[in-house]
Amino acid sequence: MNNVWSWAKWPGSQLHIWPSIAAVVLSATAIIMLAWPAATTWWFWDSFWPNLAATIMGVLLAVPIGLWFYYRESTDSRLAEEKHRKDLVSILVETFERTPSNC
Repeated sequence: MNNVWSWAKWPGSQLHIWPSIAAVVLSATAIIMLAWPAATTWWFWDSFWPNLAATIMGVLLAVPIGLWFYYRESTDSRLAEEKHRKDLVSILVETFERTPSNC
């Protein structure tokens, strides 16, 4: 059974309706933007400046804090690694001291 709207499902169908719909929508949008440019861009600029300011403030705060955390963690891990090496060396020295010399 043939559906009445089956011709409008895909581009390349018998009546090629989708390019026509797209052309109408795009031309209507272009006419609105040319006729009222301030009315179509106010929402962009109203939200652009606060978002830009928030992004800059976030970067100015987050980058130094992130670098401080990285430096602190790397220093802590370096100190822990040095302590671990000293412990290993002391264990090896103690082991060699307890080993009988005639072995």
